[in-house]
Amino acid sequence: MNLSFMLLVQIQSKTWIVQNMDCLGNLQYNISRVSFKPNILNVELFGSSSAIVTIIKKQLYIELNKYLLDIMPQMMTNIVFDYMWVQVHYQENYKKYQKYSNIIKDDRFTSNMLVELNQLVFMKSGYTFSITNMSDQFIQQQMINALPVTKNNKQVEYTISNAALNNFLYIFHTYNDSYSNPSLFSVVEAPTMELSKNQVTLNLKVKIQDEEADVKLKGTPKLRTENALTFLYFEFELQPEFYEIISWVNEQIKDACYLIKNEVFSLNGFSVVIDADNDCVKIVGDIAACL
Repeated sequence: MNLSFMLLVQIQSKTWIVQNMDCLGNLQYNISRVSFKPNILNVELFGSSSAIVTIIKKQLYIELNKYLLDIMPQMMTNIVFDYMWVQVHYQENYKKYQKYSNIIKDDRFTSNMLVELNQLVFMKSGYTFSITNMSDQFIQQQMINALPVTKNNKQVEYTISNAALNNFLYIFHTYNDSYSNPSLFSVVEAPTMELSKNQVTLNLKVKIQDEEADVKLKGTPKLRTENALTFLYFEFELQPEFYEIISWVNEQIKDACYLIKNEVFSLNGFSVVIDADNDCVKIVGDIAACL
């Protein structure tokens, strides 16, 4: 007997053909469309209206669930990865904000993902500051939930897209003017960050008295903890001609830095890696370090 069914799982209104599979002996099952919603699995049966459909339906769900638990993690990872990768690096997802009341920064997802217990988990990166108004069009509740963790064997990895870092710099410049020093210099426009193999470059346009200057700060990412929080910040090399400017910026970026986890984990077990090819910063360590 041939019985067809459609497994509907939706990811941002995108649908893919997944595969054909054989299951339960003589019955042929065709998964013709797949989309995804965490914690939701809908199966629609099509075909004969005979009693056999009712009889096998319960067993079908049992066997299908067992089968999906085995195949879905790898299947969904393969199917979703390319789509998610495009979304992560699509710069329109990181448009700079217009000024909205009390809105500073929302969380954005980055590249790593996994499927675990029928849930698609993808990393989010971002910084939330002074959120008192949840009605703004950019802010949704899930954006300020705790940052998910990707666990691969014994390794934990947090990935932060450079687009999110630049958005972070833009917010603190635009709304707080965090990087200017009123007695020494002003920052003319939002700083931008570039990632290379061994270092980060912060592009800074400053005004000293009536003259403007472009300053390129070279440095490395670092981690610090404070009050049960873990932060990513950047420390830049001091240059004699811009010593006071860089010293001030180092202090500001260390103080108003990037929240990567809402609890403390052992920094001895983690290292910061610049992934220039994928334009992101990764914090990599052993699972034991964050237990």
